[in-house]
Amino acid sequence: MSRLAARLAGVEARFRREQQAWFPALAVTGFEGPAALMRDRQAEALEALRRLRLAVARDDAGSAVESGVVLLDLVEDLAAVEDQILTLLAARCLSSADWVAVRQHENGVGWSLIAPPSLWPGA
Repeated sequence: MSRLAARLAGVEARFRREQQAWFPALAVTGFEGPAALMRDRQAEALEALRRLRLAVARDDAGSAVESGVVLLDLVEDLAAVEDQILTLLAARCLSSADWVAVRQHENGVGWSLIAPPSLWPGA
C-alpha cells in the first residue's frame, strides 16, 4: 500500500500543473468551465490521498483500502474529464504562444521539487 500511495502522489503534481497553468490559460480565452468542473473533485482526490497516506502510516489496512478505492475512483473520473473536455478544449483554443506560456507556468516557482513534464509538441 505504501508503494501505491507513493505512485499516486503524481496526481498532486498533475493537479497543480492544471491549476497553475492550464486553468488560467483557458480562463484567459474565456473558458472557465473545466476549472469549475474539476477543482472540487481534485480537492476530494487530494483529501483521499492524504487519508491513504495516514492509513498507511498507521498500518491500517482497512482504511488504506477504503481511501485507495475512493482515490482511484476520483482519479478515473478526473482523467476522463481531462481527456474528454480539458485536453480537447485546450488543443482547440490555445495558440502556440499560449502553449509556451502554459509550459512556463508549469515550470514556475516550486516545480523543482518534482520531475518536470516532457515538452509540449512544437513548444
